[in-house]
Amino acid sequence: MNQKRVAANRRNALRSTGPKSEIGKKRSRLNAVKHGVYSKIIIDPDEAIQLKNIYLDLIAEYHPEGVLESYLVKEIAELMVRTERYKAAEAQTLQAYRYMQVGQETNVGDFGTALIQDAGAYRAIPSCLAAEDRLSHRLENYFEKLISLQAKRGQQAGVHTQVPKEVSRTA
Repeated sequence: MNQKRVAANRRNALRSTGPKSEIGKKRSRLNAVKHGVYSKIIIDPDEAIQLKNIYLDLIAEYHPEGVLESYLVKEIAELMVRTERYKAAEAQTLQAYRYMQVGQETNVGDFGTALIQDAGAYRAIPSCLAAEDRLSHRLENYFEKLISLQAKRGQQAGVHTQVPKEVSRTA
């Protein structure tokens, strides 16, 4: 009986009881919030406007009917905004890594310098490219599903029989 209590105390001693200070508690409240480039939700006001505009354009072009088509149009709009977010992150990374510290001087390099700097540090650029590729693939699949659903119900307005070229991976 005593051995069980000792073992339980050891297990409990290894468990975190969470932050104790007010600052730590405030910071930990945000642990579950995904933000920045990985966020699924739109938290930036400019992105919210961009999302709304893309969504309205897609509605005007595809005229979704029913829950599934409406859902696909909403998902397509969100994926398009997320793709742009990754492209912006990639551009910011390239811009940041153009600056290279050599001794006391800061030299400004080119695209190659940025790639070399990133390769030696975080490899953020390949991560952005991989994420863009995955999102592009999902976009293509969602467009194909939407077009297929509309073809089944005989959609005539804005007849779409193939995935738009800017989304297609073969374009």
